[in-house]
Amino acid sequence: MDPTERLKRALVDEVTKFEREQLSQVPKAVEVDVHADTVVITLSGVTCPAEREYARDAQSRDLLDRVYGETYRVTKPVLESAIQHLLGRCVERSRLDVDPESGDGTILVSLRRKLTRATGDTECAKNRSDQ
Repeated sequence: MDPTERLKRALVDEVTKFEREQLSQVPKAVEVDVHADTVVITLSGVTCPAEREYARDAQSRDLLDRVYGETYRVTKPVLESAIQHLLGRCVERSRLDVDPESGDGTILVSLRRKLTRATGDTECAKNRSDQ
């Protein structure tokens, strides 16, 4: 396996672990695309049948969007730290979008700059909190 594929596999493993441990979800599939300053994570099958049924109503779908968004907001430092460690880059921000009707979602991760030994994860966290 070449280094790029090894990196993608490690990212898939971290995302799957995050989804399971932090969001109590086990996606059917996780795909990762790494670009220059962005990581796109595609999640398949992250909602249960009851949520998909519930999401047919617009008001219910909005409620699910808020719940997913807030849950991700409070847990994302765990995933962002793992991504920073694997890529050696600071995470500027990340966002989860879930389509409850289809059961699929995406996590968009914006990267800032390369980490150095002197800065590490704490420097990334410090700079993010200054924004």
